[in-house]
Amino acid sequence: MITDLRPREQLLSAATKGKSALSEFFQSICGKASRTNLKAKRNKFVSSLSEILEELDHKQLDELWNGVLSILIGLLEQLVLILDPNHIEDTTKQSKENVLTMMQNICALCQAMISLEEVYLTEGLHKTVVLLHGVLLDLDISNCELARSISTLAGEWWKKDLSGKETLCLHPLIFLLNEATAVNVNKSNSKNVTSAIADLHELRSCLKVFDLSDTSLHQMPSSQEDKVRHENIQELRQLLVLAAVHPAFLENNNGRKFLSIALSQHKDLTTAMHREIAENVLVKGCEKHAPAYGNVYFQAWMLADDDKKQVLEDVCVQDIMFRAMHLPRGRSRSQCPFSTYQEIIRAITCHKGSQRVACMLSRLYEPIIWRSLKANNAMVRANAASLLFDAFPLMPASDSTGHEFDELLQQQFNSIDNLLMDDFSQVRAIAVFELFKILHHYWDLIPAQMIAVQAQKLYSNFAFDSASPEVREAVFKGTIVLLDNPCSQPLLKKLLPLVTLSLHDSSERVRVAFADMLLAVRNTSTIAFWDVCSVESIFAQLEVDNPTVTRRLCKLLTGSFIPPDQSLQQWVLRCISFYESNPNAARKFYMTIGDMLALNELGEFIAMLGIFINNNVTESLRRDQSIDEEDEKEQLDSSTKLVDDPAIMAGLLETICILNPIFKKKYATICPESDTEKERKGKKKNEMRELAKKVAIHLPKTAHVCFKKYHDERNIDALVKLCSQLHPASMPVFSKGVFPKLRSLPDDAPTTYFSQLIRCLIEWGWTRQILELIQEWLTESLTGKEETAAEKTPATKGKPKPRRSSRGGKGKERSNKESKKTVQFSGVQKQARPLQALRYLQCIVTDETLVNLLLENEALIKLLNGISTTLQTCLFDINSRLRGDEETFNQWSNEMLMQGFKLHTEILSYFAMMKEKDESEAGSSSEGESKALKQNCTQTLLSHIEWAQVDLIENLKSAALVMQEQNSSMMSTSSLNVTSSADVSAQSMLGRMSLTRQCLELILHVMESLLNSGIPVAKAVLNFISTFTETGIKTVDYVGALTSLLVNVHDLFILQRWSEKNQELREETFQTYDESMFQVLDDVLLALMTFSRRNPDGFHTTFRAELKSRVRALLQSEFQLRSDATQRTYPVYNRKFTSAVLADLTHHILNSSDFEPCERVSDLPQFCASLLPLLCATAGESDYVCRTSLPEIAADPQFLSRNPKMKSCTAKAMVFLTFTLTKDSKSPDAAASWLQELKQMDEEYMIAAGLVEPSCLIAPP
Repeated sequence: MITDLRPREQLLSAATKGKSALSEFFQSICGKASRTNLKAKRNKFVSSLSEILEELDHKQLDELWNGVLSILIGLLEQLVLILDPNHIEDTTKQSKENVLTMMQNICALCQAMISLEEVYLTEGLHKTVVLLHGVLLDLDISNCELARSISTLAGEWWKKDLSGKETLCLHPLIFLLNEATAVNVNKSNSKNVTSAIADLHELRSCLKVFDLSDTSLHQMPSSQEDKVRHENIQELRQLLVLAAVHPAFLENNNGRKFLSIALSQHKDLTTAMHREIAENVLVKGCEKHAPAYGNVYFQAWMLADDDKKQVLEDVCVQDIMFRAMHLPRGRSRSQCPFSTYQEIIRAITCHKGSQRVACMLSRLYEPIIWRSLKANNAMVRANAASLLFDAFPLMPASDSTGHEFDELLQQQFNSIDNLLMDDFSQVRAIAVFELFKILHHYWDLIPAQMIAVQAQKLYSNFAFDSASPEVREAVFKGTIVLLDNPCSQPLLKKLLPLVTLSLHDSSERVRVAFADMLLAVRNTSTIAFWDVCSVESIFAQLEVDNPTVTRRLCKLLTGSFIPPDQSLQQWVLRCISFYESNPNAARKFYMTIGDMLALNELGEFIAMLGIFINNNVTESLRRDQSIDEEDEKEQLDSSTKLVDDPAIMAGLLETICILNPIFKKKYATICPESDTEKERKGKKKNEMRELAKKVAIHLPKTAHVCFKKYHDERNIDALVKLCSQLHPASMPVFSKGVFPKLRSLPDDAPTTYFSQLIRCLIEWGWTRQILELIQEWLTESLTGKEETAAEKTPATKGKPKPRRSSRGGKGKERSNKESKKTVQFSGVQKQARPLQALRYLQCIVTDETLVNLLLENEALIKLLNGISTTLQTCLFDINSRLRGDEETFNQWSNEMLMQGFKLHTEILSYFAMMKEKDESEAGSSSEGESKALKQNCTQTLLSHIEWAQVDLIENLKSAALVMQEQNSSMMSTSSLNVTSSADVSAQSMLGRMSLTRQCLELILHVMESLLNSGIPVAKAVLNFISTFTETGIKTVDYVGALTSLLVNVHDLFILQRWSEKNQELREETFQTYDESMFQVLDDVLLALMTFSRRNPDGFHTTFRAELKSRVRALLQSEFQLRSDATQRTYPVYNRKFTSAVLADLTHHILNSSDFEPCERVSDLPQFCASLLPLLCATAGESDYVCRTSLPEIAADPQFLSRNPKMKSCTAKAMVFLTFTLTKDSKSPDAAASWLQELKQMDEEYMIAAGLVEPSCLIAPP
C-alpha cells in the first residue's frame, strides 16, 4: 500500500504508477482542501507539498516531473474526449470533474515546486507548466477556478524570473484582461475583477515582451503556431484598448497604473487606446472618470522615455487640448462636453508646479491656444480662455532667457485683457472669474499698481455689466475666492462699497452671488458686512426677495438678531429693534430662521417672548389703571424694556405664531407620542418635555392678557392665530366664544377675520359644528325646512346638538358621551343666511390645508357630502331662471347661485382626488364606501358637463335667437308703439342671456379645473367642445377657454396613448377621439382666425397671455412623440396648423391689392405671425413643415382648383410663406429647396415666385 510509505516515496510512487495513484496521494494530503485558492500566502496544501519536494534530490525530481508530465498529457487527452459533443453524456459530468480536480492538484504541485528557495528547473516541470499555459484560454466560464490557478502559476513563474518566462505570460494576460473587462460585473464577482486587475499590475512588465504595433498585426504568420500566437497578440491588443475605457480600471489605482504602462508601450497601441478614450468621452460624456483619464495620461508621460514622451504629447495630450477647444459649451455642466475634457487636462495641469510639466504645457499649447483665443467662434474663445487660465502661467523652455519669459508672460496678460473686453458675455464671465483666481494665487508677485487698476476695473465696470448677469455674478463669485487671501482684504474694504446696489440686482443669480459674498465678508476679521452693504438695504431686500436669497440674508443676520453669546432677553430686545426698523423683513427673518435654530433654543426663545409680552402688557394695564403703590413694587426689572406700540407687540405675537409650529414639529420628531415608557426616560427627552410644558404654560397667559389690552385688527388676527395653535382647554373663555361669534357675524364681516376663526375651530377639531352651521343656513334658505342636517341623521336624532367643547384634538371628533358634557345653547333661532354660509364654505374649500384636515375624518366627509348635495339644488334654480320660470330661491341672487354651484363642483373634485389616495391604503374599513363615493362624484361631474352640453348650449341658442327676433321686431316697429311690456320682456331676456353667459364661463372654468386635477372627464369635455363649436354660436367670445380645454384634453389623450403599449389596441381605442379632436381643432382655428381679423390687437394680447404656451405645448408634445404615440396624429396636426396659416395669408392677399412678401415672420398678418413661430419653433419642426406639410398641401388637387383670382392668391400665399421661411426660420435651406420645387409644379407658382425671385437669390442667413 502507498500509505505505508513516507510522503516523498508516496509521491514518487504515485507519479510513476499513474493518475489514480497520484489522485489518491493528493487526497491523502488534504482531501477536498486540494482545491483551495493558490493565491493564499499560507496555503496549507502548497506548503505541505513544498515540504515533501524539499526532501527530493535532482534525480528524484526529474523522475517525478516526467511522471507528472505523462499524467497531465493523459488528462488533457481525456479532457478533449470529454468535451467532444459525440461523447457519452452519462459519465461526462463526473469524468470532467475528476479531470479538472486532478489538473488543479498538478497546478498546486507546480506552485509548490517554484515556491522553493532554490528552484530546480527540470525539463518535465517546464513542459508541464507550458501545457497548462496552453490550455488556459480553452477553459470555459465554469472552470474559472482552474484558470485562475494556471494564471497564478504563470504569474509566479514570471516573478521568479525562471527560464522560458516569455512564453508563459501571453495567455495569463489575455485571461486576466477578459476577467477584468467582463460585462456582467456584480457584487459576487467584483472581488475577482479587483484581484484580476491587481494581478495585471504585477504582470505589467510583460507587455514589453510583445510587439503590439500595427505592422506586426499585418504580417502573415508562416506556421500554425505562429498563426495562433498572432491571433492571441491581436486579442491582447484589442483587450488593452477595451480596458482603456473600462470603469473597473479607471476606478482602481492598480488599474490606472496598468493602463499608464500600456499607454507608454508603442506608438500604435498608444494611438488606438487614445482614440478609444476620446470617442468614449465624447459620446458618453463620463465626467466622473475624467480625472482618472487625466491621471492615466500623466503617469504614462512620467514613466515614458524621451521618445515615447514625444509620442504621448503629440498623439494624446495635444489632441485632447485641441478637441477641448473646439467642443460645444452648454450652460450647465451636464450639457457641456467641454467640461469633461477640461477635467482631463486639469488632472495634468495640476502638476504645473513641476518645471518639466510647465514646459510641456507651454510647448503643447503654443501652436493652438493663441490662435483659438482669437477665433471667430465665441465658444472656441471661451474654451481656450478656460484652458489658458487653468495652465496659467505658461512657462517657456528651461533653457530660455529671462527676456523670453517676460514676453510670454506679457502675451498672456494681453490675452486676458482682450478676453475681458470680448463681445461674448460667457467669455467675459470666464475671464473675470479666472482673473480673481490669478489675483488670489499670485497677489504677492503682481505689481501693486497693476492689481489696483484691474480691481478698479472689475468693481466699477464688470460688476455693472448690463448686458450679462453672468458677468456680474462672476465678479462676486470671484470676490469670494479673493477674500481667502488676507493680503487682498485692505483693498477690498475700499472697493466693495462700490457694489452695494448689486443686492437689488434684477437677476436672482447675481443677488445670490452677492449674498454669498456678504457671508464670506462676515467671516473675515478686517471687513464688516454692513460696511459693504447697509443694514437698511439688506432689510429692504429681505422683505421682497424669494427664499433662495432670503435664506442667505437670514443666515447673514443671525449673529446680529440671534446672537449665540447673548442672553434670551437680548434676543427679545433685538427682535423688538428689528420690528421697529422693518416689520415685514423681521417677519420674513423669523419665518426662515426657525429651521436653523436648535429645539431648545427655539423653545426658550418662544417662552421668553411669551414672558416678555405678558409682563409688558400686565405692566401697561397696571399703569393705565393707576394701581396702588404696593402693586407697583412688582413691576418689571429695570433691564426690561417697556413697549407701548401695538404694532411692535403684534410683531412679537406674529413671531410666536411663526416659530411655535416649527417648535411643535421638531418636538414631535424628538419626543413622538409613540415612545415607550423606557424611551421616555432619556435625559434629553425629559428636558425637552419640560421645555414644551413651559411653552404651553406661558403662551395661554400671554394670549389672555393681550386680549384685554389690544383690539386692533392686526393684534386680534395674531392672537386668534396663536389660539388656534394652543389647546382649547388652555383658553376656555376664548374657545367658548368662537363659535357663537361665527354664528352672529354680519354678512359684511371681513374675510380675514372669520377665516382665522374657522381655522381655529378646525385646528381644535371642532369642524363638525362649522359644517352643521353651514348646512343649517343653506337648508333653511333652499328648502325652508326646520330640521337641520344633524337632526336628519339617525345617530343624533332626538339628542341635543353640541356646539363646541373645551377638549378634543386636532382632526378628531368627540364621542356622543363627551357631547353630553358640553354647554348647550337653548332657544337659538334657526336662520337662513346663504351668503354667509357660502363665504364660510368658500374659506374652507379654497384652503388646501383646511381641506386636508377635514378629509381625515369620515364623519366630516359625510357632512361635507351632504352640503354638496344641498348645493346641487342650485343647478335646478339656475335651470328655472334660464327658462324664465318663477324663481324658487328668492334669497339667492344669480351670483350666489353661481358660487354655490362652483363650490359644489370643487367639493366633488376634492372627494374624487381624496378617494384615489385612500384606495391605496391597505386594510381600510370603508373601502367599499370610498369606491362608491368616488364613482358617484365622477358620475355627478359628468352629468353636469352633459347638462352644459345639452341644456346650457340650447338655452344659449334660444336666447340668442329670441334676442335677434326682438331686435328685428323693435327695428320694424315705431318707437311710439313700443309698450312697457316689451321693455320688460327685453330686460328679462337680457338677464337670461347674462346668466347663460355666466354659467358658460363657470362651466368652462370648472372643466379646466377638473382636467388639471386628473379627474377622468376628458371624453365628456371633448364632446362638449365639439357640440359647442357645431352649434353656430359665436365661438370667438370663448376661444381662449376652448383652446385651453382642447390642449388639456390633448395632453391627457397623449398620456393615455403613450402608456398603451399595444399598437393595434391603441389605434382602435383612440381613432374616434382623434377624429373629434381634428374637427374641433378646425373650428377653434377658424374662430382664432376670425378673432384676429376683427380685433388684431385684442387677439395679440389674448394669444400671448392665454394661448401661446398652451398651443406650443401641444405642437411640441406631438413632435417629440411622433415616432411613438403621435406617429399617426402629428402629420394631421401639423398640416391643419399649416393650412390655417396659408388660409389666413390667402385672405389678406385677396383683400389687399398691395400685399408684399415679408422677410420677417413678425411682419406677417397677426394670426400668421402668432402661429408660425410656434409651428416652426425648432429646426426639426421647420424642416418638417417645408419638406412634408407644405408639399402635401400643394399636392392636394383641390388646393388650386378655384376661380382664377382665388387660384392666384392661393399660389401667392404658398410662395410668400415659403419665401418668409427662407429668410426667417430655423431651417432656411429646406424652405429654399421647396421654393425651387414650387416653380416647377404650376404656372401660378412660377408667376408668384417671380415676385420674390430677386430676393431669393440672396443666401438665407
